[in-house]
Amino acid sequence: MDRLPYIDQFLKESFNNFKNNFVSILLVQLPIVAAIFLILGLSFIYILEKSKIENSKFQLLFIISTFPLLMLLGAFSYLASIIRLGSKELTLLEVYKNSLQKLLPFFLTGILSSLVIFLGSLLFIIPGVILFVRFYFVPFVASLEGIYYRSALRKSSEYVKGLWWKVFARILILVVLLFVVSVIFYIILFILGKISPIIPSLLSIILNYAIHVFSLVYMFTLYNQIKNVKREQKLE
Repeated sequence: MDRLPYIDQFLKESFNNFKNNFVSILLVQLPIVAAIFLILGLSFIYILEKSKIENSKFQLLFIISTFPLLMLLGAFSYLASIIRLGSKELTLLEVYKNSLQKLLPFFLTGILSSLVIFLGSLLFIIPGVILFVRFYFVPFVASLEGIYYRSALRKSSEYVKGLWWKVFARILILVVLLFVVSVIFYIILFILGKISPIIPSLLSIILNYAIHVFSLVYMFTLYNQIKNVKREQKLE
């Protein structure tokens, strides 16, 4: 028997967690995002400089070699944000240190999970959706429980077992909620764009980042609730 909170309670808790953790996640991600933009900027300048020379193969090789580094930095940002959510008592340096220690297995586990979901999607859409929900908590299992690779996939599947439709419904609600908010917001941006083209650009960046953080906190809230349900089931 599951005891997941009702949708209204779940949304309320998610919004509270979002408000309480927005600034801390921003502080964690800001230096990493700055590093990503620095790499992109330097890469762009370097390619422009080299474009004066007829060496397209070199430019392509340089772009390809930069891409994995950007992917690792993106994974590092995501991992550090989850660790911050799970361990608020850690300092920023401790968050980064823990993230560096877990980065490679976390990154490879994410690739494994994505690959399995992709292969499931090739069979038909429905198997891909089923696998996506089953492996929805893999990032949290890997980052907060230190379980990686196939074991992380199995652990996430254990959390979802018996609650698949409940988890799916909450994922669907997130998608619908963000879609509605985005539509309303971009209508407002369209109106503001007639006044000043700068305001919509700035607000758009803020909106996209808020959506990113809220989605992460939403997943984290659901992960914690699922863990509590499974813990109670074992005690019964």
